[in-house]
Amino acid sequence: MITMLAAQKWSVAFEKIRSSDPFSYAVVDDFLRPDAARALRAELLSSSHWHSREITRRDGNVEWVAKQWFNDCAHLPLVQDLEGELERIFDALEKCRAANRWAIACSENLGHFPHCDGGALSVNLWLTPEKHHLAGSGGMVLFDVKRKLAMAPLEYASASGGCVEYVSRHAVQPPAVVSYRYNRAVVFDAWTFHSTDLLRFGDDDFGSARLNLTFTFDLANHGALCFRNVARQEL
Repeated sequence: MITMLAAQKWSVAFEKIRSSDPFSYAVVDDFLRPDAARALRAELLSSSHWHSREITRRDGNVEWVAKQWFNDCAHLPLVQDLEGELERIFDALEKCRAANRWAIACSENLGHFPHCDGGALSVNLWLTPEKHHLAGSGGMVLFDVKRKLAMAPLEYASASGGCVEYVSRHAVQPPAVVSYRYNRAVVFDAWTFHSTDLLRFGDDDFGSARLNLTFTFDLANHGALCFRNVARQEL
């Protein structure tokens, strides 16, 4: 069986997620073995499942358009191998099951869009060499705001559902910012509102765009309930 992940102390990473409340995340550098990172990037770039999309966003009073390529990662063998490897580790430690996966390629981000992922736990992996990273932190911004149990996907993941305004009203602390780095992953509570930070990669060329691969996991006995503490009654 292929081993894609580099050696990691996963128990330490999970403890960091819990101890970093309210942001609830851990940064894992050198996430994949170097050859696996190169092979996974090549597989994603050569996939025929990419499609372009433009989504209108609003950051405060500023409206902008997110121009992205999106891939549901269906039928990509290395993506499936990596998901299976993560699931075996996460299930042994935290009883987690794989829920979803997708990839996004983006050359420029003009504003923040706070949102939550479905599921209980997310893994966000960056796969574009740093020579293509031209401006901005290019990474992830995590807010000190969690979604509520009663929120529907429209409310926590869509601008029309008011997720940006919700974070603006409830954020108290300055956000935590994780800067971009090739082969760096952010593993975090999927109930944490987060956004891609400001960035500019390449020259609007697909091959030099910021390539992001995301996996989400549910808790085996609790579905998509909050990873940090499934007994949180105040959610």
